[in-house]
Amino acid sequence: MSALIMGSPPRHYGLFPLVVAWQPYLAGLTWYLPNLEAGLLTGAPPGSPIRSVLRQPRQQLWQAFAKHFQPGELSQWQAYLQYLASQEDQDEQDLRAAIRGTLAPALPPQLDGEALWSLAYQLEETLAEKQRVLAQVAAQERALAGILGEADEEERLSLPLDVTFSPLLAGGAPDLPLARLRLHFWQKILAPKLPAPWTMVVLDPAAGESSPRFLWEAAREEGQELWQAHFLLPSWPEQPPPEQDALAALELGVLFQKTLAALLAALAAAPDTAERWREELEGLIRQRLWPAAASGQAQGLRLEVMAWTSAADRTTTIPAPMVFLAPAD
Repeated sequence: MSALIMGSPPRHYGLFPLVVAWQPYLAGLTWYLPNLEAGLLTGAPPGSPIRSVLRQPRQQLWQAFAKHFQPGELSQWQAYLQYLASQEDQDEQDLRAAIRGTLAPALPPQLDGEALWSLAYQLEETLAEKQRVLAQVAAQERALAGILGEADEEERLSLPLDVTFSPLLAGGAPDLPLARLRLHFWQKILAPKLPAPWTMVVLDPAAGESSPRFLWEAAREEGQELWQAHFLLPSWPEQPPPEQDALAALELGVLFQKTLAALLAALAAAPDTAERWREELEGLIRQRLWPAAASGQAQGLRLEVMAWTSAADRTTTIPAPMVFLAPAD
């Protein structure tokens, strides 16, 4: 391996969004992404290799929060907190109206970390509840469609389409202001706790319609050139099967980790050199990872990397490079 791999410090990875609910596919994720940390990982089994950096915030935040504002600056946040207090009687549009626009710029630079984390946590809880409700509605619609069968084609066709939490920009309804706000919270709260160099790992299904993915897509629509690569990885078990050589599996994992780290380092420092590392990573996945995976590992992980095509294109608004991860369809 070159000095770019061997001589660089270990890369750290932070999960987006700030609050992540445990999913089975997360169990073997550190085989691919070492030093992987979450803001707050909920529902994880004992011994989870993914560490939570943050604790659940204190519920009483208003006094700590309000002292940083002039009275006229509190109106948007009051509307937001009022929504959280009575969301059963409010429409979803009230939430969007309360948080879009000048919300993030209105945050004072010296806001207490505890107050900022409390606000971010409440926002993530609201979005998670919305996702749970939509998932229930989608399940009920599928069950109804199964009951109707072909007997009433007109009524069946009138049913809403299945809900998706990772819609394409052209076919969904991405919420760019909300994506900017969640990204703002992540950068202010979690990024300072990650040793450099670090990379944001977006869990696409959890990020939903306010995923940072749509900020990249919006930049592309505005004419900016993006670097993008897709990789399909086998779902590697946390512990290799008995028939596999544990040392060989460990060495293969380290080789993948270092090659990915080299690709990310190249994208951050000299994007014009990144193609070499993309090709090396693709060859490693195709020639060694999939053949070494156990025969039952048909399911996979979809890993995607986005970055700017040149260092001059970089912006502090969107940290780059950025990794997107989801179970393969």
